Order: sequence, then C-alpha cells, then structure tokens
Amino acid sequence: MFGIIGLLLIALIAIQTELVQNWLVGIASKRISRDLGTEVKIKHVSFAFFNRANLEGTLIRDTQKDTLLYAGQLKVRITDWFFTKSNSELKFIGLEDATIKLQRKDSVWNYQFIVDYFSSSSPTKEKKAGMQLSLKKIDFKNVSFIQKDLWAGETLAANFTSLTLDAENINFAKNIIVLNEVNLDRPYFSITNYPALKPAVIKKLLVDTGLSLNPSRMFLQVASLKITNGNFVNTGNDRKPLNYFDADHLNFSKLDANFTNILLNNDTLKINMDLSCKERSGIDLKRLKANFKVTPQIMELANLDLKLNKSKLGNYFAMKFNHFNVDFGEYVTNVLMDAKFSSSKVFSDDIAFFAPSLKTWKKEFDLTGNF
Repeated sequence: MFGIIGLLLIALIAIQTELVQNWLVGIASKRISRDLGTEVKIKHVSFAFFNRANLEGTLIRDTQKDTLLYAGQLKVRITDWFFTKSNSELKFIGLEDATIKLQRKDSVWNYQFIVDYFSSSSPTKEKKAGMQLSLKKIDFKNVSFIQKDLWAGETLAANFTSLTLDAENINFAKNIIVLNEVNLDRPYFSITNYPALKPAVIKKLLVDTGLSLNPSRMFLQVASLKITNGNFVNTGNDRKPLNYFDADHLNFSKLDANFTNILLNNDTLKINMDLSCKERSGIDLKRLKANFKVTPQIMELANLDLKLNKSKLGNYFAMKFNHFNVDFGEYVTNVLMDAKFSSSKVFSDDIAFFAPSLKTWKKEFDLTGNF
C-alpha cells in the first residue's frame, strides 16, 4: 500500500519537472502527427500544475505540408485547479511571433482534417453543462493571419505588432463582452479580390436581409479602443489604380484612432470616434470626430468635426434608408441624406480627389444651414 502511494508521489513530482513534461509532450506530438499524417510538434513546454502553461515553438502543418499554425510562444494563466470548478477565469493569454494560415482551392479548408480528427463518429450523448470560462487579459505580439480563399476569390491578410486587452467581463456562454481597454499597435489589414475557382452554377444566392450588425445578439461594450499607425488596403481587381480616389484600390495609412464608449446592443452600434489617416489618392483626413451611430435604418455622425486637406465640415450628417444593401446600391434615389452644417467650408481641390475634372476650379464654398 505504502509502495503504491510512494510511486504516485514520485510520479506526481516527476510530472512537474520540465524534463518529464517535454518527454510526455513529445510522445503525444508524435502520436498526433502519425494519426493526422502531417507534422505537429512543440519545441519546449513548461507546466505549473494546475494554473499555468508555457509553450515554445508550436508548429502544425496541413496535409500539403504548409504551415497551418506556428506560435513562437504561448502563455496561459488560469484559475488554480480549474478543472475541478464549474466557473474558471483565464487570467492571461500571451502569444508571440505567431502565424495562422487558412487556405483552400475547393470547398474544403486546410484545417478540416483536424476537425475530422477530433470529431466523434459515435452518437452524441446528452451533454452536461460545460465549464464556464471568462477571460481577463490578452497580450499578443507580432501575430499574422492569412486566409487565402481561392475557391471564393478573396484573400484576407492581417498582422499587428502588439495587441493588449483588459477585460471587465467576457462570458462566452452568455455572449457578453465588456472590455475596459484595447490597444492595437501598427495593425495591417488587406482584402484582395480575384476570379474565384468556384463554378458559377453552384454559387449560392444569398438572401439579402439588410443591415444585420448583430445576428447573434451579442452584448459588446468597450470603454476605450486605441489604434496606432494602422494600415488598410482593399484591392477589388487587378487593373492599375486610378490616379485619384479609387474605391476598388483603397489604401489608408497612418491610421490613428481613439474609439470610446463603444456599445453594440441588439441592432444598434454606438461609438464616440476621433481618428485621422491618409489615403493613396492624396486625401489627408486630418480629423474625423463624431458620435457615430448605425442601425438598420440610419447611419449618423452627430457632433461632427471633419477636417480634410483644406475643407472643414460640421456638425451633423446622416444617411437614412429602409434596406441597407438594396438602398445603397441605388444611393441617389433610395438614400436620404440629412445634413446640418455650420461655419463649414468646402474647397474644390478636395472634391477633385473624387471628381478630377474639378482640379482646376480653385473654388471655395461656405456652407451653413440644413440640407
């Protein structure tokens, strides 16, 4: 009896050493690699039972031997003895030097083999309520994400130098997210469109339900979201960009933004915004400050302070509509613009970014009143 207890104590002590932990993880990685038919490995692990884990050099390749996931470092801090509790708190998640690559050239994504591996083929039994997890802090550094969808003809790419998040309450089960602060440094986001491999005959006709901001009925509240030196690129086709504002070739750089009092509740989004950026065409958005609101019937900028290269507009502008997707396709006839301007000035040089024929006008217009 005492011999068994002694062996258990030795095993418990041994499993808390990094040498044994890495040995066990190595065995598990080789087993999963063999079952998946691809490479899965973790360079180094360190666990502290039962509330923290550090992983270095995590690599998962897809069945074509291309990288699916690489994480230089992954750190997790969780409630002590979390597996014995119905409610646990993810105190901290840290991720550094990570790359995620999703891709497909037919209807199957390159991660589907993992989904299949962990899916049970046996009939599912009635499940008890699972563990409720809440999240407190995130610190991500040098993370890249690529979704290359040859099937649909679109590639999404995103990366950032740093992302920090401080949460008041994140409850995944109740669909509630309340954040104190989010800071995003040097984010880059791009969308590139090209001919799809998907045959036209099987393209699904989407039922247009209008502007649906929140189909899952999430409650989202963010006290402060700060973006520093961001960049957004949208390439709609492969033709050469026009030398003025080109909606198919957008390139916004030096994006600095402060968003406060963000609230998404039911079908309404409200944001107090203050941002600036530059666009490839030469547009210098020196300031866009407003109380922004969008619902299925209105997009509103109240207390507006808009400064472009030379022009200045304030203090209210709204677009009203019945059906977002349909009405914006017929903007001139279906969208009602409501503007209240005071002490505003518009220069033809700024209009010329959109209508280059006005470049030689050199006119200035004073705007005051309701339009």
